[in-house]
Amino acid sequence: MLLGFILVIAAGHFYVALIVLLLNIGIFKEIISLKRNYEKENKIPLFSFINWYFFTVGVFFFYGKLFSSKLSRVVWDPANQFGYFIVSYHNILSFMLWIVGFLIFVLSLK
Repeated sequence: MLLGFILVIAAGHFYVALIVLLLNIGIFKEIISLKRNYEKENKIPLFSFINWYFFTVGVFFFYGKLFSSKLSRVVWDPANQFGYFIVSYHNILSFMLWIVGFLIFVLSLK
C-alpha cells in the first residue's frame, strides 16, 4: 500500500489529480446514495441528472482553473480551435453552465 502511494506520487501531478478526481466521484456517489429518499425523488423529474450535472460543472470549473496554465501551452496550436476556445473563455463558460443548471433545476420544480 505504501509502495503504491509512493509510485502514484512519483508519477506526477496529472496522475495524482486523476486519483483525487476518481475519489471525489466515488465519495459523491456514496453521499448521494446515503441520502436517498425515493418517494421525494420520484416527484422531482431529472433529480439524479441535476445532482450529477452540478458535480460535473464544479469539476470542470475547479480542475479547469487548476490546469489552465498547463493546458494553455498545449492548446495554443491554431489547428485546435475548440481547445483554445475552452481555455480562453473558461470563466464565462463555467458561469453559463451554472446558469443553465439553475434554470434546469427551477424548471424541474412543480
